[in-house]
Amino acid sequence: VIHDSYPTYSAVAVDPLRNEVVLQDENLFQILVFDRAANTPPGASMTEPKRVIGGRKTKVEFNCGLYVDPKNGDIYSVSNDTMNNMVIFSHEARGDVPPSRELFTPHRGYGIAVDEENQELFLTVEHPPQVLAYRKMAQGDEKPLRVLKGEHTQLADAHGIAIDTKNQWMFVANH
Repeated sequence: VIHDSYPTYSAVAVDPLRNEVVLQDENLFQILVFDRAANTPPGASMTEPKRVIGGRKTKVEFNCGLYVDPKNGDIYSVSNDTMNNMVIFSHEARGDVPPSRELFTPHRGYGIAVDEENQELFLTVEHPPQVLAYRKMAQGDEKPLRVLKGEHTQLADAHGIAIDTKNQWMFVANH
């Protein structure tokens, strides 16, 4: 057995209210939360995380999309390639714990953006390329409110997404 014991970070989010940085590790299937002001001590190989969310119960696998709720600190994580879900953990979650909420998504979900004012969550899907809009609190088999897809959208292997609520714009990065 050859096992890579090092993380491969796929996404980062900052929680300024709680002074934390959240990193997704798609190699070891985990989410790491660090103190935003932490420094690696001399002689240490790395800064130790404040908490880690990972293990079979978490349903975190090839996690790529990440969002931290600015009000309550909930962590939203999208799995890519092997799982068809988005899992949500409370700010207090740590270890191998089940998500507090789960939304079943199309295969190859990738990026997350949230319009807090309208309480809508946007999810990109690599193939077939599309953007789905859900209620922010959607769970289970809940269907999207809207779907953006088709050749006129110029979506191609949709990955990253950002929402400009002031100007009513959506930016999507194709791979």
